[in-house]
Amino acid sequence: GATTRWVAKAHLTDARKAVSCLEFAPRHLGLKLATGSADGTVRIYEAIDVMNLNHWPISGTIDAEPSGGGGGG
Repeated sequence: GATTRWVAKAHLTDARKAVSCLEFAPRHLGLKLATGSADGTVRIYEAIDVMNLNHWPISGTIDAEPSGGGGGG
């Protein structure tokens, strides 16, 4: 059968600890992705130029408390 090969287009190096999740935004929101890392930060990246997917600058950050902190609701 056919084999799909992934090609690295960019390296996102802003996280200070391991990245545990990555999600792409729905198509109608543009070329955006969010990463969540063990440093407690969610980073939003956006490819400004669809013809240059090597460049994904940060468009925002959210400080989040790491999960597993206990406490109830």
